[in-house]
Amino acid sequence: MIEQLLSKYLRLRLHEALIVTIGENGFNVAPMGVEFLEGMLFIKPYKHTKTFLNISFNPEVTLNLTQESKYFFKSIFKPWELLLKPAKKVKAPIVDGDFDLYIEGILTLYKEDPLRPTFKLEVLNAYEGCGSKLALSRANNALLEALVYYTKVKDPKFRENTQEYLESLKLLKLNLSLVKKLGDEELKGMAIYIEDKLRELSLHE
Repeated sequence: MIEQLLSKYLRLRLHEALIVTIGENGFNVAPMGVEFLEGMLFIKPYKHTKTFLNISFNPEVTLNLTQESKYFFKSIFKPWELLLKPAKKVKAPIVDGDFDLYIEGILTLYKEDPLRPTFKLEVLNAYEGCGSKLALSRANNALLEALVYYTKVKDPKFRENTQEYLESLKLLKLNLSLVKKLGDEELKGMAIYIEDKLRELSLHE
């Protein structure tokens, strides 16, 4: 059953999820790329992030998969608006809401790296949520892309690579423009919020 669910939802290999980890000071929710390869799940958190520190403290995590960009937005900018509820087999909770799939498991180090080590997830449980019930939306997808680039460009370590930083910033702004052109008022509001954050950080080309 677990294998069937993973193959159903993660068949395109690379997907975005919200990972919930446990630290000394409580739970943390963050966007995380998930790779599904030959029936196994892998993640690559940056070493300087809270996600990595929490995994070192407690390797029990949940992966929460949805197509709704608003949950990724909230995890970055308004985490207090996310509702958590107990998972079934691990101490880390799941995120309540319109999620397609929940995965619970324990992470172990698979490959060391000075910047982004690879962890393999031992899946203990996987089950469907109520579903995002969302048809394909270019604006929604563009906001997800913008959020991925935002997490990169706001990182001082990432900005040390000037060329990659400028390319990512350009793609971030292009995706925000697409959101404002094609999105509804909720998506447009999130795009404007991100633009304001960029100005606060004085990030420019």
